[in-house]
Amino acid sequence: MGPVRWGPAFASPVPPIWREGGHPNAPPIHSLEEKGWQRMSTENEVAWLFELEVPSENRPAFDALAPEMIEETKQSEAGSRAYQIFVGDGTVSVYERYDDSDAALVHMKNFGEKFAERFMALVTPV
Repeated sequence: MGPVRWGPAFASPVPPIWREGGHPNAPPIHSLEEKGWQRMSTENEVAWLFELEVPSENRPAFDALAPEMIEETKQSEAGSRAYQIFVGDGTVSVYERYDDSDAALVHMKNFGEKFAERFMALVTPV
């Protein structure tokens, strides 16, 4: 079975891109006549990629937890630009990208409070 990819639906294209009000989840603006243009850049973005192992006995619990983590991030963290989890045979790659350090810190706080204990019990960093 090929890799499973969760979360791409709310990952924005790689900036710079014009979006209404500058919000990364806003629909793209396609014409100069549209109002609210704001250029987004990658100058202050924070991103990371985690490579993890998931023992086969932990895979069902991981498969249940990952969508919960993605949905929480999507709903409560406006500064999240990408939160993607790629699952292979016994491995997981987690790619995250945030507007800036403040947005990354908000995510780290939320993750620590809501998911860290459960998540870290299921995976081993490589």
